Amino acid sequence: MKNEKGLTLAQLVFLIVIVLIVLVVFVPRILGYISNSKSGTFISSAQFYVDEVRNYLTLTRGFPVDQNDIVTFPISNLELDQEKQKSVFGNSWVDEKCYVVAKNVGTMEVPKYSYSIALEDEEGYCIELKDETQLRKSDVKTGGCKISIIDEFIKNGQ
Repeated sequence: MKNEKGLTLAQLVFLIVIVLIVLVVFVPRILGYISNSKSGTFISSAQFYVDEVRNYLTLTRGFPVDQNDIVTFPISNLELDQEKQKSVFGNSWVDEKCYVVAKNVGTMEVPKYSYSIALEDEEGYCIELKDETQLRKSDVKTGGCKISIIDEFIKNGQ
């Protein structure tokens, strides 16, 4: 019996307990890192869409003219490759809840433009209408957003 190789029942139980402790401690952290990374990529996607709309408006000279004029541009109007037609979470965008708003915050003589974006995918990952300069990872919400209506946008003077 001295030449038998293997683990005793006590050693096996001890090994299983150690593995379970490691899993309990590290799996939530790893999932948190993954979620945080996806939120960062979601924000990067939002900034990409704003840049695409900015480029489009520059090429077409479609900027708002008068002070406080706005142009609302659905991201579904952008010619995007297949990868950009879905969120980082792998879901399709909800067309009516995904748009960029360009606003002339300057004057007619000296225009200055601000851009805000709202995004939501089919699973409810979203960003409520927010100025592009204020986008943060913490702005990515789950379970759907109350995407601001353009009238609210104007009323709040954003």
